[in-house]
Amino acid sequence: MPISSSIARLPSPTALGPVLEDSVSLALFAVTLGGKVSEHISRLFAKDDAVKGYYLDQVASIAADQLVQNARRRFARAEASNHGAAVLPYSPGYCGWNVSGQRALFARLEPADLGISLNESCLMHPIKSVSGVLVAAPIEAHDFDPAFPCCAVCTTFACRDRVDSIRGELTNR
Repeated sequence: MPISSSIARLPSPTALGPVLEDSVSLALFAVTLGGKVSEHISRLFAKDDAVKGYYLDQVASIAADQLVQNARRRFARAEASNHGAAVLPYSPGYCGWNVSGQRALFARLEPADLGISLNESCLMHPIKSVSGVLVAAPIEAHDFDPAFPCCAVCTTFACRDRVDSIRGELTNR
C-alpha cells in the first residue's frame, strides 16, 4: 500500500488528508540531533541546573526544527520542476495526525540506522528527533481553513505562519 494511503487513513478529518489529495509528490523523513544532546539535557536537570537544562532543551528543539527545514528546502529544490508546488513538512502529533502515525512512518523509513527508535506510546528516542512527510502541493492545498476538529484544541495556529513563510519563498523564486 502506498504511504499516502496509509497516512490518509486517519481516524477523523484532519488537515493532512486534503493536502495529500492535492499533492504532486511526497518524501518521508526522520532527523535527529542524536542521543548525546538529550542525555546532556537530562544530566542538567538531574543536577538541579534547570535554567541551563531549559535553555539547552529550547536550543535543541530549534536545531531539530532547522534539520526539518533543511530537508524541506532540499526537497523543494528537487521538486522545482513541479511549477507552483510548495513543500511543507507534516508530522505525527500535529494537525490532527495522531502520534501513532509514527508506526507507519517507521515501518517505511526504518530509522534505526540513525539511532532513532519508538517507544510503546510512539514517542521517539532520542527525544530531539522529528519524523514526518514532506508534501509538495500547490500552496492553496497547504492554506486550509483551520476548521478541523483538531484545530479546536490548537493554541498556536502555526500552520498559518508556515504557509505565509512558504508563500514568501514562492514569490522570491
